[in-house]
Amino acid sequence: MRKVLVVSTIKGIAGRQCLTGVFSYVNSGHDWSIRIVQDQDDIPPDVLKSAIRDVDGIIISYDHLTPSFRTLLKAHVPVVQVHDPENAPGRNRKNFALVQNDDTRVGEMAADYFHDKGAFRSYVYLPTEEPTTWSDQHRDGFTRALARFGLAPSEPSGDAALGDFLRDLPRPVAVFCATDPIAVNALSVCRKCRLQVPSQVAILGVD
Repeated sequence: MRKVLVVSTIKGIAGRQCLTGVFSYVNSGHDWSIRIVQDQDDIPPDVLKSAIRDVDGIIISYDHLTPSFRTLLKAHVPVVQVHDPENAPGRNRKNFALVQNDDTRVGEMAADYFHDKGAFRSYVYLPTEEPTTWSDQHRDGFTRALARFGLAPSEPSGDAALGDFLRDLPRPVAVFCATDPIAVNALSVCRKCRLQVPSQVAILGVD
């Protein structure tokens, strides 16, 4: 029996889907004993060091890692990190694997989806508030795919009110959002500004 430490939050859909995948794998006939850690405060640093010595492998799916949990990525057992490539210090080691989305392709799919719907006069990308690699890759894919059709997205500047920005664009507008919470905020803005969704503003979120 292999002992596997799984570090994963259940606060977001990505973490829950990671756990679902692990359980599906085990239930398909693999002899694993799993210890799940959901909260980074659940294991003190000294207990964490002991846990590393006692496991055959580690799976980590967490957006933000504490310093003690970052040491897990350097453990001398096979380590798989799901998501968050910017926090993967062990990526150059032989027994480390990184599983991540093809975020550029996500942006391309968003552009293809909107273009297939047709009739849009403006395209917008709403990124994360703080710069992230995956948000930039969403933008790159979205921009690249639209360019094939002779189109280009725009973004509101940092000090521009989203409602005013959307009102000033030729409608209907296709809005691609880096995350679902950003999409929810865009929906709220449209409601306040009396912009009809989806006839005047169509909104697509990720996740």
